[in-house]
Amino acid sequence: MADDTEVLLAFVHEHWEEMRHAENQRSTITNMIMVITSLIVGLISQVGLAKGSIVLAILLTVLGIYGALVTAKLYERHQFDQRRLDFWYTRIDELHPNAQFLSLRQKADDTHAKEFPKLVKFRVHRLWIALHSAIALLGIGLTAYILLRP
Repeated sequence: MADDTEVLLAFVHEHWEEMRHAENQRSTITNMIMVITSLIVGLISQVGLAKGSIVLAILLTVLGIYGALVTAKLYERHQFDQRRLDFWYTRIDELHPNAQFLSLRQKADDTHAKEFPKLVKFRVHRLWIALHSAIALLGIGLTAYILLRP
């Protein structure tokens, strides 16, 4: 039984690392997109909203869409790892019922949900997708303005 637990804990540790890696990737990509977005907006403000700026405005759109898609995919991978962890936690709880692992986790979740009833339902990945979507919308708006301007 101890060997089974050690194997399960090794898998748990591996998937926690994968989840952390996905979050680091999201953070890095978002930071890079924000820096590039700032540079593009600064360049457009220097050059003006002339026809030559259309490429930069389209690039903003592409960056925003890319960031939103990457964020959504990384969230999917996070959820994949979390689902596996849930199964392994259940098995660990079966192997060590005296530890009351799942009931303690549920109590902690319930306490947290009582303290933050509205925020607990809100998923943070939606904020990141909204940020990238705003960048894409800025690019679309600038592109439309440049194209439709006399």
